[in-house]
Amino acid sequence: MNNVIYLYCRHDFEKGCAVEIIEKAAERELYSIVRMKENSGYVVFVCYQHEEVARLIRTLPLRSVILRIR
Repeated sequence: MNNVIYLYCRHDFEKGCAVEIIEKAAERELYSIVRMKENSGYVVFVCYQHEEVARLIRTLPLRSVILRIR
């Protein structure tokens, strides 16, 4: 599938990761379906169009997708 991004995270951080990618994508007017399973260590971000995946990757610096733990 060309319209999918896999986001890897620590176990038990899937919900936070999903929320963060949804917010970052919405800032770029990209909307999707997010699939996750608790304690799996990853989130699946499915865009409606494969062009949206390319745009998200191009405009979203990876350093900005790291959850900040305080």
